[in-house]
Amino acid sequence: MGCVLERDMARALALYDEARTAHGVRPDAYTLKLLLDACSRAGDARAGLALCAEARAEGVPGAASVWVKTFGCAHNVSDGEYMAGQLAAYGFRLVPEEARSEADAWVVNTCTVKSPSQSAMGSVLERGRREGKALVVAGCVPQGEAGAPGLEGLTLLGTAQI
Repeated sequence: MGCVLERDMARALALYDEARTAHGVRPDAYTLKLLLDACSRAGDARAGLALCAEARAEGVPGAASVWVKTFGCAHNVSDGEYMAGQLAAYGFRLVPEEARSEADAWVVNTCTVKSPSQSAMGSVLERGRREGKALVVAGCVPQGEAGAPGLEGLTLLGTAQI
């Protein structure tokens, strides 16, 4: 089965390249998403990365990558795992901590109970702003302190929206 999938994917990528280069045809978002999914299933990271940049530029849903960072209590850890699972289920590529600079968006899951978590959150948000990341702040902080300094202009998700 794997050989058939790899052969079909290779043929689809060849047709895609020919249409794009020889004929100047740009595939629609649906076609790009199908090719991305095929690359992912076949484990072809090289082809997948090349298509990913184009798919993001075309606004293909689920083509973006996300880094999820959780601060705080055990409940927050559970919420962070749930959000990561939902994002992955919708097709977003999850990025590990060491590759966070490569992510298109950062989801920062926060806690008001643990003071060090709030200061660490502030540092992460500052860095994300410097790097031009799309930032989502989730958890206790937006739920209880939506007007807190440093949250201006960010997407906020309280615990009830997770």
